Amino acid sequence: MRAYENRKYYGQRRKSNPSAISASKEAPLDQVYSLVQLAKCIQDVNIPKGLNKKVLFPNRIKTGDLKWLVVDYLVALQPLSDFLFRLDVSISVSLLQCIAEHRLAMDLGACKWIPTITLAFLFLIFTASLWNLEPNQADQYPFPGDLTNMILDKLEGWSLGKNGFTEDINKRGLKAVGPNLTTCHPSYGRTDLLVNCCPSGFQSPVPLVDFQFPDPQSPLRIRRPAHAVDADFLAKYDKALSIMKSLPHDDPRSFNRLANLHCLFCTGAYDQQNYNAPVSIHRTWLFFPWHRMMIYFHERIIGSLIGDETFALPYWAWDIPEGMMMPDMYTNKSSSFFHTERDASHLPPNTADLNYVSDTNISREDQLDINLSFMYNQMVSGARKTELFMGCKYKAGTEGYCDGPGTIELAPHNALHTWVGSSLNPGREDMGKFYSAARDPIFYAHHSNIDRLWEVWTEVNKHQLDITDPDWLESFFFFYDENLRLCSGYNQTGLFL
Repeated sequence: MRAYENRKYYGQRRKSNPSAISASKEAPLDQVYSLVQLAKCIQDVNIPKGLNKKVLFPNRIKTGDLKWLVVDYLVALQPLSDFLFRLDVSISVSLLQCIAEHRLAMDLGACKWIPTITLAFLFLIFTASLWNLEPNQADQYPFPGDLTNMILDKLEGWSLGKNGFTEDINKRGLKAVGPNLTTCHPSYGRTDLLVNCCPSGFQSPVPLVDFQFPDPQSPLRIRRPAHAVDADFLAKYDKALSIMKSLPHDDPRSFNRLANLHCLFCTGAYDQQNYNAPVSIHRTWLFFPWHRMMIYFHERIIGSLIGDETFALPYWAWDIPEGMMMPDMYTNKSSSFFHTERDASHLPPNTADLNYVSDTNISREDQLDINLSFMYNQMVSGARKTELFMGCKYKAGTEGYCDGPGTIELAPHNALHTWVGSSLNPGREDMGKFYSAARDPIFYAHHSNIDRLWEVWTEVNKHQLDITDPDWLESFFFFYDENLRLCSGYNQTGLFL
């Protein structure tokens, strides 16, 4: 797994308004731009770890942490002198080198005054920003890291030129999608059914932690096809799933709470950060990365419940002939994998129809041939461009939603959800509808294969069709981990899981 730069990000970057900069204010823009570059320089220097705890350690912290430190001090109203006292001489040297590279237009005097000027300026912006925030906007920045984003966005927004862009603007995801967790509300599971999947206490912000990749030396988790797992694996998984289903609903690791994640993010139960628009990850380019993160955390929670760091979910290999029927493990009525809300006429030995619309009477051999030809189209001939496979470009805001599913999402993904769901229910629940699909344990095997096929497509195309758009890379979501911590992670996290 490759590393990426973690940043604490609970609030989406605020959209700048170029029209707010009048002609009379264009004269000092060079100086304001200098301060923006200076802020970026400060992000790049090495600061002794633990500075915000008033304890100095020799280790270095990753790029970007100083900006959280700055706001920690502002929020706590620590004297600036207390902060400056702890700065190392090497930091000033790094700052001077960075400033020289950016050729700042503003003469800031001796290097020892650089932090003072910057912090004083940030403090003014911080105070002015909070003063002008509406109450509902202030709620979207509940933590120090969130306030930092607000401050830096103010700085960069005020440094815009006539066209409203700085030289680095294309490197940032200004229209990245992410949820405001305090805005949960009932949503429609079907056009005729209003459902409420919100967790209790969602109105109160929960402290976040940045997602961290596991230690590279930790045991490797290897997913295997569900039709080929052995009895020992089934016993462990059955035990873990029984424990998960027995946990109380207020435990974020409980089976029902985890199942409701799909309801929350796929039916529009959350509003986007800073926009009166719902988050809905299906039928867009967010489909693959969001589901990858969902099953990743689900997998880790299951492993932790039985103390097995090597546990990995099985995948339903419906893209190969051996796996083109419902795996036997999900039909055992005495196991935790069994689910009543399925179409009884589609149980083994019936062959799955990967492009299912309605039942047909064709032989198994013919269905296998049809399925294999269909998979070639969905994975190769019909997926030669990024958007064809990944889905349309979903951007933040009321005008940013698109409706264009990728080849695999449209089918076999949607088709098999419908094929598994019960024909006795109006929406072929549970698997047949977003709000209820994850209540069926087979959901996780289904999506483990979806996740596998994303990796196959990526490798077949030698990463040449990977998405590089910052709005996709910086879209963000939140999941509880096995230690009951609410983790924040970007879409780019999903690239390396």
